[in-house]
Amino acid sequence: MVVAGLLLCLIGSTVVASQRDKEEVSLGETTIEWRKNDQGISGLRVTFLVESTRQILWAVLTDYARFPELFRNVRRATVLKESAVGCEVEFVVDAKIRTFQYVLDRRYVEREKRIAWTKISGDLGAIYGGWTIADGPQPELLQVTYESYVELEWYVPVFAAKMSAGKEAKEMVRALRARLAESRSE
Repeated sequence: MVVAGLLLCLIGSTVVASQRDKEEVSLGETTIEWRKNDQGISGLRVTFLVESTRQILWAVLTDYARFPELFRNVRRATVLKESAVGCEVEFVVDAKIRTFQYVLDRRYVEREKRIAWTKISGDLGAIYGGWTIADGPQPELLQVTYESYVELEWYVPVFAAKMSAGKEAKEMVRALRARLAESRSE
C-alpha cells in the first residue's frame, strides 16, 4: 500500500488467512481476503473494480505526493530516488498508537499492470505488497488488486487488526474511486 496507506500498520502478524469479507457484486464490490504471502507474513488482499483507463489509474497510483488523499493514515510520501523501473519512497504513517517511518522500494514490474514493493529501511518488520491492474468485465472497467503484508514487531489482537484494516481498505477503495472520477472530469 501502502503503500501504502496505510493498511500496512494496521495488520497484525496474527491475522488468520483465507477469511473473507464480501459485499454484493457490483461496481461497489470490495473483496477482502486475509492471507499469508510466500514469506509467511500475514496480511490482506483487496480486490475491486474501478471505472478508469490504465493510464489514469497508473498516474494516480504513482502520484506519491497525493497518497494522503488515498490512504488517510499516510501523513507524507516523499520520493527519494526515481527511475523508469521504480522508485524509493519514504512514508510517514500515523497508526494511532504511534507514528511510523519507513522506505519502500516500489518496482514497476509491468507498466500500467503491476507495482510491487518491499521495505528497505525504517520502522516495522518486513513489508511486502503490490498493486495489480487487470481488465474488468467491461471495457471501461478495471479489476484492481491491492496486497499488503506487514510483519509487526509486537502483538496486535486478531479481531482489532482485521476490523481496523478492513475499515481502512474500504476507505482506500472509496477514496481511489473518487480520485479517479475527479481525474476523468479534468
